[in-house]
Amino acid sequence: MKKRVNWLMGYTGSNPFKDHQARTFENEKLVNEFYPTSIFWSLFNDQHEILVGRRGSGKTILLKMMRYSLLKKMHHKEAKKIISEKKHIGIFTPMNLEFLGSFLHQAVYEKDKLLFFQFAFNCLLSRSFLHEINSIIDEQETTILKALKSKELAQMIANVWFPEIKESSINNIEDIDKKIINLYENTVIIDGLENVPNIFKKTICKPIQAVSSIIFKLLGCKEEPTWIICIDEAEFLPKELQRCINTLFRSDSKGIVIKVATLPYHHKTKETLIEKIFAESNGNDFSYVKVDMAFDSDDFKNVTNKLCKTRLLTTQIDHISEIETLESFLGKVGDDDLVDYYRLETKSQNKTQEQLLNEIIPQLSHKRKENINCVQKSIRKPIYDKFAPIFFTREMHKKSKEGNRMPGWYAGTKMVRKIAEGNPRRFIRIMNVIFEKAKENKLNPKAQHSVIINFTNKDCEATKALPIYGPPLHDLLDELAEQLKRRTHDNELIYSGNSFQINEDDFDCNKELYNCLELGVAYLHINVDEDSFFSKITKDTKFSLSNSFSANYWLPMRKGDYPKLKTTLRQKTFQFMKKK
Repeated sequence: MKKRVNWLMGYTGSNPFKDHQARTFENEKLVNEFYPTSIFWSLFNDQHEILVGRRGSGKTILLKMMRYSLLKKMHHKEAKKIISEKKHIGIFTPMNLEFLGSFLHQAVYEKDKLLFFQFAFNCLLSRSFLHEINSIIDEQETTILKALKSKELAQMIANVWFPEIKESSINNIEDIDKKIINLYENTVIIDGLENVPNIFKKTICKPIQAVSSIIFKLLGCKEEPTWIICIDEAEFLPKELQRCINTLFRSDSKGIVIKVATLPYHHKTKETLIEKIFAESNGNDFSYVKVDMAFDSDDFKNVTNKLCKTRLLTTQIDHISEIETLESFLGKVGDDDLVDYYRLETKSQNKTQEQLLNEIIPQLSHKRKENINCVQKSIRKPIYDKFAPIFFTREMHKKSKEGNRMPGWYAGTKMVRKIAEGNPRRFIRIMNVIFEKAKENKLNPKAQHSVIINFTNKDCEATKALPIYGPPLHDLLDELAEQLKRRTHDNELIYSGNSFQINEDDFDCNKELYNCLELGVAYLHINVDEDSFFSKITKDTKFSLSNSFSANYWLPMRKGDYPKLKTTLRQKTFQFMKKK
């Protein structure tokens, strides 16, 4: 067993893993913690894309880090190449509730809301655009050159955006920014947009398109760049406003590329502002991109190692800089595989795979045992690979029932990443509770197990608090998990896991079931096959419970067969929602 560090014992400072909301991070924190994944670099292209990812999958930080002003702070050769070439310049625009709430619920016609949204979005985007322009200007060698460049660019932009303003009143980029702030804050939707410059009333992104061709040379670009408009939290956009973005997808965007981040099932329409014209996916007008990472992918390993190292360094504890990876923080048993923790817990380190298989075989069905005993030795390994993880889980569950015994099963680097399920936010939340434990106890397997079990229990219970469909979703997942648990632990050993399908009749009885399941996918409590993830849940969808739910109910964290499970949830369960 690899030695575990114990430097946190008695530490009284703040927990560096407490913060997990990327939208609140300062720019310096974003840059320090960010690891550029393969998905990140692939986004610098000329294709409109909708980034689909669950809560905490990293959508916001991906889009924020595409900004020119942050990209140039990265010490990475690919980032330096993009900054040098200036072929793609990123601009970040969030669609948060504060922004949308300013006009969505006002008592005006839907048409007027649409026009005001275009105006408001163009104001917000233009300010973000000016911020990135300033970042490019800051690359000038002297203060005088910066001032001259700022004035020249500002006057060129002002001539297009505010043609009625005298050129002599514009001295720098900040002057235009103030004009936009004043315009936005003094325009009231119920009074109309008569006094708003035409450029801000046109389709979204028009202000940037209108000035790009006249300023790109002054920005040091060899050719007119592609402006990548990064729109975050698009799940807050109602269906009618999503049509604005779809219209840009469908039309000639003229140097503008849109990257939209949203939750699964929240891009609810492909309609445009033009009747009977629709935006087409699969690369024709736009493409869907899945942001979620696999827990065992190189990307997620690198992201978690970077987060672990960077945040621990903020504690300034002696020798903490020696922790380079998650493994060096949590320690390691053998190769960090399930069998290593099973052997440690059962004191069977010297048992061979063949000997372990001989312990597995008696728990199989009579027919399967006969077949295994008849086959050649070379055929026995696939049997071990198939049933060992299920066997180990069953045996550790038995040990957990022996009095107050706490086995060291849910432990180690691979297990933490499994529970996090490729989700950076969930990983940080897990690390938050592990760090607290490390301040009081050694992080041996039993200590890690106790923390993870408590975490998964609370994570499952938190399902009840999710919006609208949370309570019935919790009851549904509890019922499904219990059925899978009985299949795994009762009677003979079968090929089981956390995967399932739902009986078709239940979909017919519960129309609200679709909404319930979609919520579970968005909040990382259920997984679905890729077709269902990008389109919609159907009666044929293949599900699996999250690894957090699997740990809480002692299920193997793997797909087995897909039993069709029935649920007792009927119309009565959803009556309270209909009343609302």
